[in-house]
Amino acid sequence: YVQLGNPLESLAIGTVETVDGEVMVTRVDGTKILLKVDSPVFQGDVIETGAKGSIGLILADDSTFSVAEDGRVVLDEMVYDAEAQTGNLKVDLVQGVLSFVSGQIAKTDPDAMTLNTALATVGIRGTTGVLKLPAGEPVTIALAPNADGSIGELTVTNDSGTQVLNQPFQGVQVVTFFDDDGCGSF
Repeated sequence: YVQLGNPLESLAIGTVETVDGEVMVTRVDGTKILLKVDSPVFQGDVIETGAKGSIGLILADDSTFSVAEDGRVVLDEMVYDAEAQTGNLKVDLVQGVLSFVSGQIAKTDPDAMTLNTALATVGIRGTTGVLKLPAGEPVTIALAPNADGSIGELTVTNDSGTQVLNQPFQGVQVVTFFDDDGCGSF
């Protein structure tokens, strides 16, 4: 049995839709390559945008992500079964500005799509949003209306508890994961 094409591309979790400037990916095997439009992306990829770089991705469930300059994002986990309408998506924002529009996975289960930072975990419930995490600074998280005007929900969680964002343009800034008294801080 012979399969045509690149067998690795069948394992791709998405593709690059747009790229501007220099955007590098480090694969799980340590291979580093420059990304270009239509490049596949895989689970475990570490994507880094340069000082004047940006990238737009479309994942298998139609989720879209954009990463601005000086960003670093890890495509930690993506499992999606379109027929069964089940899946799981986890993305880690290490640094930079990440905007997103949730796809089908966020509709399958309220806990199926999460964005992680060092300061908080963001649960995505069928919506659009932005995370801003400059190096060494607090993370700012904001909810935006979807293109059709509907509003989903973001849950921002750390050791201090959970903040729910469910109003247009509502946001929160997470300063630390732990305060001096051992509690997190929003």
